[in-house]
Amino acid sequence: AQLSGFNSWWFAWDSYYNDSPVWDGEGIIAPPVTAVEEDPDSALPASFSLAQNFPNPLNPSTIIRFALPTDGETRLRIYNTAGQVIQSLVEGYQQAGTYMVNWDGRDASGAEVASGAYLYRLEVPATGLSETKTMTLAR
Repeated sequence: AQLSGFNSWWFAWDSYYNDSPVWDGEGIIAPPVTAVEEDPDSALPASFSLAQNFPNPLNPSTIIRFALPTDGETRLRIYNTAGQVIQSLVEGYQQAGTYMVNWDGRDASGAEVASGAYLYRLEVPATGLSETKTMTLAR
């Protein structure tokens, strides 16, 4: 199934041995996206939220969804466990709405980051709202 607004595909698979399930899973194939995409199928959200990225663990990319109930300057940044900013995915004014952004596992210079734990933080400074979640990169 194609994800709305993205040139991406969701897929699922099963593996059987002697008629017994031994492994199954799901994933997303998505090219790197550098722009923030507003989710066209959503109504204006009632509350500020940051969803868990999918897939997690990620390899090589993941989608992060967030909701803004009001317009405002918005930041969505990726941090390493030392608290250093690795990548800024959103930096600027966003209208109220639900958004999806893809992180391709690269830092601000375009270099692939190492496997491990990372944090992502959504902030709207004027409102004081922020939320942080963790994700795992497995190369």
